[in-house]
Amino acid sequence: VMGRADHDCPGGCGQQIPFHLLACREDWARLPAPLAREVMSTYTDRFRNPAAHRVAVTNATRWYREQASP
Repeated sequence: VMGRADHDCPGGCGQQIPFHLLACREDWARLPAPLAREVMSTYTDRFRNPAAHRVAVTNATRWYREQASP
């Protein structure tokens, strides 16, 4: 989609990730399976139920932040 910006990988690796992906391949692999399933299962329905997808992405990005905390 034109005009969509890349974003920083929430895993903290510093890579720029295309807008339609949550994280780089390596950091996506670190995400616990239940969180990854939540993101994937809500992705296909994100236009009909955007709130559910936002919650899933928020939960995943929170997990990444917690991993970086001392």
